Amino acid sequence: MIDIHTHVVPEHFPQPPHAGCGGWPCMRHGGSGAMLAIGGKDVRQLDARSWDVDTRLAAMDVEGADIHVLSPMPDLLGYALGADDGLSLARAVNTAIAAMVRRAPARFVGLGTVPLQDVDLAIAELPRLKHDLGLAGIEAGAFIGGDPLGSPRFLPLFEALQALDLALFVHPVRTGVAAPSCGLPPELAVNLIDYPVDQGRCVTAFLGYAIRAQVPGLRVAFAHGGGSFATILPRLQVAWERNARTAALFGASPIELARGLFFDTLVYEPPLLRMLVDLLGVGSLCIGSDEPFEIRQPRPGDRLDALGLSPADLTAILAGNARRFLGMTT
Repeated sequence: MIDIHTHVVPEHFPQPPHAGCGGWPCMRHGGSGAMLAIGGKDVRQLDARSWDVDTRLAAMDVEGADIHVLSPMPDLLGYALGADDGLSLARAVNTAIAAMVRRAPARFVGLGTVPLQDVDLAIAELPRLKHDLGLAGIEAGAFIGGDPLGSPRFLPLFEALQALDLALFVHPVRTGVAAPSCGLPPELAVNLIDYPVDQGRCVTAFLGYAIRAQVPGLRVAFAHGGGSFATILPRLQVAWERNARTAALFGASPIELARGLFFDTLVYEPPLLRMLVDLLGVGSLCIGSDEPFEIRQPRPGDRLDALGLSPADLTAILAGNARRFLGMTT
């Protein structure tokens, strides 16, 4: 089983690149874990699974995972920093991920980060990420600077990823835009409501701006099952079938376009997972757990048992599709 949605946090961070660098992370270790603080504000209590290879491998064995695809905790993507500071943070995080992969290359694949607040700077960092660090791609936020990742200003990034044969894993991030909390504490509302809504808008942007048609070799996967996208897609399909303007916008069927993308299985409930299988097809789905965080799906492969899939379909979701997404040849 290859789990494409797992996160890491470095055990330590370098000092901020200059005085007054707001939004820089640090770790306060104590007892059996550590508190991640960003810009002086406590963000999340963590344990050694986030940075220690041996602890992580033991947890993987319990969860039934053969390979973890390691990506940064989304709060470490650093889009609120200045571009140069964001590059400094990205290099520190990427170096830590690469070190974990080197310790257990048969069990880990690494995805890094680049400072997408400056697309040109981000693109310039991609060769180092691939050739010097050996990472397989990048994780990127669903929204950067108010724009969904699928918007045209990121097209040069997608072209560069395609040229370097790097994968793209899209995860929702904190945007800094206040939204109704719907009775939940604001910090919980971001994770439980804003994340899936933003993710659905981001996937829709990839279709609406025809990214795959322009960059057909781009391999892109969306976390959390695409968030709200599964409920948006049937509406897009009906509009495409019945409205000439929408038909011209999408060209091909939105469902067929969506089936050219990858999505993880992190939707928690088997009926929702069944909906993804029926709507997006077996060939689009990869295992995702959100390990090692509280909201993770324990033993995510077990959720497939209730779907009655064929052995070939099970193999595809457990590992085959992930290998295609990551460009793994062995």
